[in-house]
Amino acid sequence: MADRLELVGQRYGRLLVLREGPRVSADAGRPNGRRTLVCLCDCGRILAVRLSNLRSGHARSCGCARIAALVARNKAGSRRDMALSR
Repeated sequence: MADRLELVGQRYGRLLVLREGPRVSADAGRPNGRRTLVCLCDCGRILAVRLSNLRSGHARSCGCARIAALVARNKAGSRRDMALSR
């Protein structure tokens, strides 16, 4: 298990770890719950993310990256469609 102090200041995609958050979702396999970290996204939003999601790459932003990629993809598609219709 990683030392808690080394996680603060680490960057995972667009997320910067600020501090450790509360433990959540206690189950039979983890009676003390899972570790969460309070992170700051590049867009300015603060959110709590499970450590396992950060480490696995499942959490890379607050969702703003997905929205930005979708907007960029739609703009590129609309330009392509306009070129084809000429």
